[in-house]
Amino acid sequence: MNTDITTTNLSPLVGARGCAQETGADPNFQVQALIFDCDGTVLDTMEWYYPSWEFVCGKYNVEFSKKKFYSFAGVPVADIFTALLKEQNITTVTVETLLAEKHEYVEKQRLESVPGKIECVCEIIRANKNIYPMAIASSGNRKNVVEGLRENGMLDYFDVIVTHEEVPEGKNKPAPDIFLLAAKKLGIEPSACRGFEDADVGMLSLRAAGFDACDVRKMEAYPHKF
Repeated sequence: MNTDITTTNLSPLVGARGCAQETGADPNFQVQALIFDCDGTVLDTMEWYYPSWEFVCGKYNVEFSKKKFYSFAGVPVADIFTALLKEQNITTVTVETLLAEKHEYVEKQRLESVPGKIECVCEIIRANKNIYPMAIASSGNRKNVVEGLRENGMLDYFDVIVTHEEVPEGKNKPAPDIFLLAAKKLGIEPSACRGFEDADVGMLSLRAAGFDACDVRKMEAYPHKF
């Protein structure tokens, strides 16, 4: 795999050069690796997962609007439940109960449907196969991330997959650790990595890691606008 290629005459999808400016990245950045968040960036999971949140939060009278749900994008599930219970001073249910019932709902839901993918981002991934090393750096559960990528035919595009279980507690996004670990596993300096995110906390994480940062929500073809 060549990480020092000349991009002249190559597709604008190579190195994500074509979307750099619209996503807030540096159009002149010298890319050596591409690292992607998963939920909401590669996979269209946010809308798919929301019913499970709506169900479990409704059952225990935890207020959680769709707008607030999207504001927590990139934050581990347990941390979201912890924040919601604390904010609303709810003591009648535990985080562990909420996690278990949400997981049960998702497993039943997966029997009927699976999350789709964000096509404008997947186009970039497909175009860069065997050109740049690529990784996933997700705050999600590894099992769900791997299953979602496999179900959408995207798993084999990535050389490395890092999920929240691999970083110390308290070091998930917006801390840079998960992206730094992905870069380390690829063997590429963080300053040579271009990262892709759909969440404010994720963008903070990319910048803290020293990556060139692409906000995929700014892509014209990104399917969700808030």
